Amino acid sequence: MNRDRTARIGIVLYDGVEPIDLGGTLGVISMASRLLPGLSATTIAEHAGPVLCAGGLTVLAAHGFADVPQWDGPQRDGSRWDDTGTTLQDTARDAARIDGPGRDGIGGAAQDPTPDAACDVVVVTGGPGWAIQARNDAMLAFLRRLDPARLASVCTGALILGAAGLLKGRPATTRRTAIGAEAAAPLTLLARHGAQPRVAQIVDTGGPITGGGFSLAHDLTLHLIGRLYGQDARDEVARLIEYDRAFAANQAALGIVVD
Repeated sequence: MNRDRTARIGIVLYDGVEPIDLGGTLGVISMASRLLPGLSATTIAEHAGPVLCAGGLTVLAAHGFADVPQWDGPQRDGSRWDDTGTTLQDTARDAARIDGPGRDGIGGAAQDPTPDAACDVVVVTGGPGWAIQARNDAMLAFLRRLDPARLASVCTGALILGAAGLLKGRPATTRRTAIGAEAAAPLTLLARHGAQPRVAQIVDTGGPITGGGFSLAHDLTLHLIGRLYGQDARDEVARLIEYDRAFAANQAALGIVVD
């Protein structure tokens, strides 16, 4: 595959998102862009601006729901995902790094060199704020208007996709264990939304792609990179971030569910 092609991954944030999900998505993409200069990320929230993460970290969302550039559908201008997930026609945009207010910021709206670039895939992150977002009409409406084939989630982000009705009848995965005061493991809650819970590293069966909990955000992001640039590029990025052995171990223990 063409490693020089441009690709953008949108990361959905909200108050109460878990910072490890930012590291496993934005952090991996930032490192990957050193090998794949056309790969970039942008951050999305209900409104552009500050988002308060779990643990007190504040990050800046570059886009609000109303101004996220999107594909009109799975075949806008002849573009779509083929069987490996690559787009058949790239959007015209710079080979931008992660948008932000500067090299030391995360996901800010300032200095966005490609404000009109559509996202090839949009990833919903997880965290203790997921339950509020599962009842947030603005979040659910935003997700429903996207092409399901260009959606993904990490950790409890899958429960937000489920609440939007996007996992009904589909196998999906999320965090496997309950923590703190949780009465049930998130994986078991997927069934309430009509999904088919799977213990897996990643589930990729043609609709939204779902990844497991916490550090498995790294795995989901690497999988998306593989869909966009091929498995050789995915494996090279995994080695770069010293995650190749972890990815292989997770795959052996949990597996990737595909069609």
